[in-house]
Amino acid sequence: MAKNIDLLINKINGHYYKSFLSKRDKIFSEEDLRVAFSSLIDLICNDYQVNIPEERHEYSVYKGRIDSLYGEVILEYKTPKYLTNSNSSAKNSNAIKQVQRHILGIEKKQKKNINRFLAIIFDGHKIIFVRRRNNLWDIEEPAVVNEKNFKILLQRLFSIGIQGKALIIDNLVKDFSIVSRDVTKDIKTILLKLINSDNNKVNLLYEQWKI
Repeated sequence: MAKNIDLLINKINGHYYKSFLSKRDKIFSEEDLRVAFSSLIDLICNDYQVNIPEERHEYSVYKGRIDSLYGEVILEYKTPKYLTNSNSSAKNSNAIKQVQRHILGIEKKQKKNINRFLAIIFDGHKIIFVRRRNNLWDIEEPAVVNEKNFKILLQRLFSIGIQGKALIIDNLVKDFSIVSRDVTKDIKTILLKLINSDNNKVNLLYEQWKI
């Protein structure tokens, strides 16, 4: 299994992005988009032996049904070219409210903190990322589907398969802050190597670090 998200995405992005574009103009419905994109995800998983846990489709939650759920990532499909350039438009606003209900609904059903979830609204041409953080909604502006943004989409989605968690701020803080067991273990290892080193430059560095 691939261990590094950036390495994986850098390998697959260009090829699969072009593959998606070649099919996009033949997609005319929300269901067609869901089938095409989920098939692409399955193909990437197969090619790179990546596992996405808890993959579910048409997943019912309180007051709604999620199109696709990949661990802690909610993927809501829309008819191609449904989304506009502004989140203040009625279409975008309705789609955002829909995934907000999904996030609140999945908290009730799975008894998980809603800050763990990331929602993605995707119509094949635009992407909107929605999450909740400290009881406030963080809603990104619509991003046009180009190679760069397609990479971000895949990176956030496949962070589930590689690390088992959504690539969101709360999880990054948990993993890389001083309270993380892995971080504490690594710091201890580095410290012991510094203490036990016979290299004068290393010892000097350690003495400066203590100051």
